[in-house]
Amino acid sequence: IYYTANLRPHDVGVIQLGDPSVNLQNIPVHATIPNGWSTYTFDCPAGANGGDCFKNNNNGNTVTIVDVTHHMHGTGRVMRTRLYDASNTVYKELVTNYYDFNFQDYVRTESFQFKPDTYAKVECVFESQGESWGLGSENEMCMTFLLYYPANYQDARFCGYHSQSGFG
Repeated sequence: IYYTANLRPHDVGVIQLGDPSVNLQNIPVHATIPNGWSTYTFDCPAGANGGDCFKNNNNGNTVTIVDVTHHMHGTGRVMRTRLYDASNTVYKELVTNYYDFNFQDYVRTESFQFKPDTYAKVECVFESQGESWGLGSENEMCMTFLLYYPANYQDARFCGYHSQSGFG
């Protein structure tokens, strides 16, 4: 651990998209991934119908994304994160075409602006032998981590699937 007396001008935060709490494990019909190839898409809504997940981040202003990491476990093969603006136009697509649990790496991208009216879709492709969703390495999960600044303690940090209310 390193300490400094010279505080940085901005704090950094992490936004998690997809199924950030691995809540899909709590829904019996979805608890197990079928054998073979399966695709799961998690929506992170914005706008009047979706809960405006990020509208208040940084007081309603854009934030700068400096790093993106896709995360699945052993049967994960492909992962995509698409960010849409208020007009439902994709303004950023982040793709890992050959995911390898044994070599997890960040997504190569230049820093970019994340808009407060963003709607996100996270898509994970699995080659499964009947694994279940869960926190263990033998289980599966699907989430995207966005490292951003400036952040504050009031920012929304999760957006995706919630077992009580579905997506939002």
